[in-house]
Amino acid sequence: MLLVNADIKLGKTNRGIALVIVLWMLVLMTVIAAAISAAQRTEVSLARGQISMAEGRAMAAAGVNYAISQIAAVDSEDAWVADGVSRDWQFKDSDMSISVTEESGRIDINSAQFGLLKGLFAAIGLDVAVQDELAGSIIDWRDSDNLHQQSGAEDADYRAAGIEYGAKDGQFDDVSELRLVKGLSREIFEKIRPAVTVDSRRKSVNRLYASPLVLAAMEGELFDDEGDVAAENTAPTLPTPGNNSPRRGFFGIYRIRCEVPLGDGGHFSVEAVVSADRASNTGFRFNRWNEGV
Repeated sequence: MLLVNADIKLGKTNRGIALVIVLWMLVLMTVIAAAISAAQRTEVSLARGQISMAEGRAMAAAGVNYAISQIAAVDSEDAWVADGVSRDWQFKDSDMSISVTEESGRIDINSAQFGLLKGLFAAIGLDVAVQDELAGSIIDWRDSDNLHQQSGAEDADYRAAGIEYGAKDGQFDDVSELRLVKGLSREIFEKIRPAVTVDSRRKSVNRLYASPLVLAAMEGELFDDEGDVAAENTAPTLPTPGNNSPRRGFFGIYRIRCEVPLGDGGHFSVEAVVSADRASNTGFRFNRWNEGV
């Protein structure tokens, strides 16, 4: 009788253990299934995002090349000029906006002198001491010597500030390098970015193509704008009586900005800097291609 009871208890215990194991297996399988499902959804989402970005990139490339053809179409009454006006264009059922500006209307950070650089920082409302510091630091970054500009920064100043690198002692390769200059914050960079270039190679600015912010910098005045300085800084001043109108034809160095809406609600943007090149079969060459700016 005792053996029978023991067998019954053992059987119940084994069935209980088996039930627990089955339940744990179900839980584990549910977790694994959920993880696989989440991973698949993530992969699908990433794939869709990559496809959307690839489509946006292709559309933007088409927009940039269309803009080049319109600038070069000197015999057409509808030929584009570098006036900064946003133009709508449709390609393969996709709408996009395209604007063209001339790099000679921007401040070249490799060539501009101290006064013009200081004027740029004055135009966005920085204190005089900060204006001097940043203008001097830009020149110290690009020159090949170790002599301080007025309130500038050479290698020792970077080390003293806890920065692991020093002044480049060479020209800027891209305007994004300004973020490496001592004291030049992201906020300041975003405000001045549309106003600067490394492609014009001019000490001065062509006023005909200059934006309101650049004109303010040239005059040493505050750029008075209630909105976002960077956002409102793309359209050059319109020609006034006595001024020359922007010339037609592909002769200069142009910045073409193209924005393409994406199917997922986002957008793809590109800025291409293109210059005339008579030695090329196409008559032009790409200086740079920046996406997401």
